[in-house]
Amino acid sequence: MNSIPQSSQQLVELLQSKSLHISAAESCTAGLFSSSLASIPGASQVMEYGFVTYSAASKMNLVSVKPDTIKNYTVYSGPVAAQMAIGAAQKSGAELGVGITGIAGPHADSQPAGTVYIAVANSEIQNVFVRRYLFQDHDRNIIRQKAVLAAMDLVTAVITSTGRQPHFAWSCSPAIIHTVTVSKTHSF
Repeated sequence: MNSIPQSSQQLVELLQSKSLHISAAESCTAGLFSSSLASIPGASQVMEYGFVTYSAASKMNLVSVKPDTIKNYTVYSGPVAAQMAIGAAQKSGAELGVGITGIAGPHADSQPAGTVYIAVANSEIQNVFVRRYLFQDHDRNIIRQKAVLAAMDLVTAVITSTGRQPHFAWSCSPAIIHTVTVSKTHSF
């Protein structure tokens, strides 16, 4: 499995090669995705905005997550991750938006700790791809790091499957979630 610095380098280079820009709205990762990309020289050519939207209010105010979506699905959900990704792209003008929300733990509410939803959207909102991960770790920082790696992997997959303008080969309704369980020793 690649490290965060390796994955960040690869993603920045890929975005540069495709002349794409990216923005992220992050909850449980609290800016780690954006910070990781920003640590790479040349990231300013591809990064637009990084939103840390830890609270429900910040999700609504900064990236336009609808209050009804939070009420109906909770902040730890695919529909919220999708709206975070859409909002990040729209607010920044970037071609790609990433939304990351979930429960890093150690305590959990309605879902197990390690449940993370990651969404990738384009600024035209043609499609949004949402994936639910179940990271089976008990350390919140490991869960956050794995979520960042999973988000980078998902963005890379979306870009490489479609060419210059991402049309999301794997599209789904925000209410339909693909679940991936990642064990403590599993690499992706």
